[in-house]
Amino acid sequence: MFETILTTAYMIHTFTSPGTSYYTAPHSYFDAPGELTVQLQHTGVRTIQRGSQRVPMLHLTASASCEQDVPLYGLTLRKRGLGDPRDISAVYLAYQGQRISTGRRPSTRGIVNVHLRNVTIPACKSIDFEVLADFSPDAAIAGEHWFTIDNGAQVDADAGRIVIERSPHSPPRPRTTAGLRTGVISVEYPRLTNRVRYGENQTVARLTLNADGSSDHVLRSILLTNEGTARGLDLQNIYLSTSQNRVTTVAPRMNGDTVHLTFDPPLLLEKNDSRTFSLRADIRASRRRTLRFVLEEPSDLVTQSVR
Repeated sequence: MFETILTTAYMIHTFTSPGTSYYTAPHSYFDAPGELTVQLQHTGVRTIQRGSQRVPMLHLTASASCEQDVPLYGLTLRKRGLGDPRDISAVYLAYQGQRISTGRRPSTRGIVNVHLRNVTIPACKSIDFEVLADFSPDAAIAGEHWFTIDNGAQVDADAGRIVIERSPHSPPRPRTTAGLRTGVISVEYPRLTNRVRYGENQTVARLTLNADGSSDHVLRSILLTNEGTARGLDLQNIYLSTSQNRVTTVAPRMNGDTVHLTFDPPLLLEKNDSRTFSLRADIRASRRRTLRFVLEEPSDLVTQSVR
């Protein structure tokens, strides 16, 4: 029998200031002479509601020189601005809209260490990333927040030299929290009513989304992560359904240990309402493979609040 569990998680964002800095890694640490350039660009001034998720804080363009591919392992981000670091629930990196790092809460000094896995910048190529942030529903009103990378020593990558470039036309400007608070969706995980078996169209997990009384929500997409051992083609034709209908696109297979599903069409979750969904899939794995699906970060559920 397959085991199934679901839990929740968080995301984040960053920001920068004009100038260029260079960092040459110690020779003992790197064997290759490749160079990595990281360009920082802020995303503009914006007032946000308390409890907002997936807030863009910083745009990063990482470019590798032509000597070699450059593995990127992590970044150290520093929070600036006249706001308490505890106002931010999580900070993370996103690529093409999907989270690629675990959400991290800033330290009391505003430092965030973002760890990446399986991220490589191809030689002579560039990749764009976003630093995103989730804000606490209890964040202080009028708190100011932005993020930066101070120098190349805060970029963990296999490159002999790391260059940090800041746009001279984009000085740091903070995100300011407003008095309004976004609605909150909580998640429950009902037990499965039947054992999960090898075969087609099996229910592998269930989840219930509950909206509080603050606002309606439009559900747009969800990223689920399997903390068990099943990977890739072990699960196929994966989708979410209600008791009556399929409500998301169908993913042909898992992407490693995750599956990204889009609500098609976007689904309304009204305030004070709840909806229960089943995650269904064709099971192609042996019994030795396990299923422990989690919603790792709250912002892995992409929604739009409607007042």
